[in-house]
Amino acid sequence: MPGFPRLKEWAYAGIFVDMTGSAASHLFVGDYGVYLHPIWSAFGFAILALVKWVLRPKSRKL
Repeated sequence: MPGFPRLKEWAYAGIFVDMTGSAASHLFVGDYGVYLHPIWSAFGFAILALVKWVLRPKSRKL
């Protein structure tokens, strides 16, 4: 959203917390599936969001 850089920071934090919480929930209830698919997919999206946040251009950093 243009003009709201702090909102973008919180969006990245929110998706990271959401995806790590999803992976932890799958792990705690024993929903492993074949090859831990539900856990790795949620954890993968969390890592993707973290990498995208770290590699953002300097013009978008606060």
